[in-house]
Amino acid sequence: MSSSNNVVILDIGSHQIKAGLADSNFDEPPTTMLTTISHNYKTNEALDIGKLDFDNASAVNRPIMHNGIINNFDDYSALVSATIKELGLNDLSSSSVILTDFISRPLTQRNKIAELLFEEHKASQLAFENSCVLALAYYGKVTGTVVEMGHNITQTVSVYNGYRLKPSEASADFGGANVTKYLE
Repeated sequence: MSSSNNVVILDIGSHQIKAGLADSNFDEPPTTMLTTISHNYKTNEALDIGKLDFDNASAVNRPIMHNGIINNFDDYSALVSATIKELGLNDLSSSSVILTDFISRPLTQRNKIAELLFEEHKASQLAFENSCVLALAYYGKVTGTVVEMGHNITQTVSVYNGYRLKPSEASADFGGANVTKYLE
């Protein structure tokens, strides 16, 4: 797959990554992987990215904590590298990147993510966009209200003519993992 002029969409959640190219055929499923990194207990070397390797690992890290807050940027960068490889790209130097964002992520984290994507992964362009706005756009709509439930968080966003209405935004520390636990 050629890496020239691609638009890469990255949806990196606290449990799973979904990634794809904006111009890809809809018959091709997006790349998905878990946001986990297994580390060797002796060397702390990353053994397996995106899978759970309990046999050989002393620690399985999730670099993205609750509410999209990143607690380990080295592991986050390793996840991005693995995702880029899964997409068939060498780096992001000829790619524009759209990265989904949480309404509760602090600006300092956004700045650190941008620095990482530009400096380490050579992204040529980067845009942060709320996943609710992108979900609405997927259906060809520019106005509406979206309720999105992720693994650990639920967020609601109202959108008017493609712009988020910030006073209407809300998030709750309740997600699919909580529903699953309740139903067990």
